[in-house]
Formats: sequence, C-alpha cells, structure tokens
Amino acid sequence: QNQFSSPSMAWYARSMWGAARWMPACAAAGAVAFGKPLCRNLDTGTDSKPPRILTAADRLPPPSPLHRPLRPQSDPRVDQAFTIRSLPPADRRSGAAVIILPGGNYNNISLRNMHRPIQWLHSMGIAVYVLRYRLRSEMHYWPAQIEDTEEAVRLVKAEAASLGLDPDKIGVWGSSAGGHAASLASSTFTGQLKLAFQILVYPTIDVETPDWYPWIAAEGFPGPEFNTHTHVHPYTAPAFITVSSEDDVCALETNAKPYYDACVRHGVPAKLVVASMGRHGHGMKVEWTEPCEAWLREHGWALPPQDAARL
Repeated sequence: QNQFSSPSMAWYARSMWGAARWMPACAAAGAVAFGKPLCRNLDTGTDSKPPRILTAADRLPPPSPLHRPLRPQSDPRVDQAFTIRSLPPADRRSGAAVIILPGGNYNNISLRNMHRPIQWLHSMGIAVYVLRYRLRSEMHYWPAQIEDTEEAVRLVKAEAASLGLDPDKIGVWGSSAGGHAASLASSTFTGQLKLAFQILVYPTIDVETPDWYPWIAAEGFPGPEFNTHTHVHPYTAPAFITVSSEDDVCALETNAKPYYDACVRHGVPAKLVVASMGRHGHGMKVEWTEPCEAWLREHGWALPPQDAARL
C-alpha cells in the first residue's frame, strides 16, 4: 500500500507539492524588501531582480562599530540593553549625531539591515548610535524603553565633545515602536537632555491603534496617556515625519498626521512626507530619504552637498 493512499496523506502530499512549487516565488517576492533575491524562480530559471553591480566602494570594509552595554554595572543576563556607535571620518563630521531606535513592537529588534541607515547618515557627516533597548518580550515592561532612551541620550551628550560632536546637535530617529519612544523623548526630555531634532518613520503615535491590535497597558505596553501627539508643546524638537499611504499598522490618519498637526498647532517646525512606499516596515525609500536629506542640510545638521561628496 502506498504511504499516500489515505485521503489525509494524499491531501498532505498535494499541499507540500504546492508549497514547494510556490515557495521560491514567494521568497523571491519577499526578498525585494531587502534589496536582493533570496533564491531563483524554478518556473522561469531567473532571479527576481537583476544582479547588483558592485563598485570599488562596495569592496571597502566599513569602520568597526563600538558595542557597549548601556549600563555596564548591570548583569547582562538580565539587562540586555546596549548601544552601537559608528562614526564618520574625524575630518568629515557635521557635529550632529543621531540615536536610532529600531522598531519591533517593543517585543523584538532586528539589526540585520542597520548598515543602510548608518551609511546614509555617514554620507552626510552624521555620527550614529543604535540603541538596543530592553524588550517587553523579555518582561521589561514599559517604561523600560523610554528609560533606556533617556540613558542613551545622556551617554551620547556626555561624550559628544570628545568625539568632535556638538551636544546641542543630538537627534533621534525612531521607526514604528521606536518612533513612539523617539517622539515622546522629543517632547519630554528637557534641560541638558533636550533633543535637537527627530526623524519619525511610520511611527506609532496613538497606542490604541489599529483597533485590531492596540497596545494594552495591562500587558506591559504604554497606555493611552502616552499617546505622543498629546505631549507636543512649543519646545518639542523639530520633526521630520514620513509614512506610506499603504501602511495600515501605523496609519497616516491615526498616527503621523495627528502628530504633525500637533506640531503645527504649537509652532514646532515639522515636515510630513506621505508617498506610496508599500506596507508597514518598508524601511528606507528614496521617496522619503531625499526630502529628509534636504531637511537635515537645511537645518545645519548635515554637511553641505559639496563637503559630503568628499566622504
């Protein structure tokens, strides 16, 4: 008797055959988000994208980043927060630095593609710090994430002058959940911890949206009192805000737009860029990076184009 003779096993065999046939195409389609094909399409025998032509610059190793625990005195088995510092050449620094707060719903953080924003900011002479904050999935409940953000800002400002950076030109970049922490920090950090600017990429602003997956305070998330557009005031850091028109997780109408409107009401310099860039989590797209680059240069946080071109 054939091992697939029973109805259930026959169904299983058909399902596995279908998955095997479609998986390469699905994987190749998914790979578009990461800029290169993950496999070849078995039906056509071709890659989903043309090969990348490497340049001489592609073959140069990047500067080694510096990894440091956020709180060296803490037990790393319990406190897994750390920072990664990456600096442009000493003679090509604008004086500004950006602290990147990655997304991940406060449950996870991926640093896999972090080289892309680092290289982009370095091209403008901007130093970069990446914060791996404590996670809710590790039972570090809110406000652990904003506490780690505050500690990171304190660290960067304390060592800025020794690195040729200006403590008054420290900004923050947050994506998705990281955008929640970044936008809150930009309004609530004061005195020596005040931030100079903020870049918000498909940020979470209203914590109880979308209605099919709200953050619930009883589960360790921020509650509605931390909706960040309600914290905006005249001294909130200038904001560059961007979101895709297809984003249904951190949708324009319930997140980026209310935050932008609050900035406008309080006289905070703000720029909102909305474009068709795909679903939530699209990462870096020219539709927003070009206007953001111009915005950073306009305010003096990035090197002028002629100086940046020599990097």
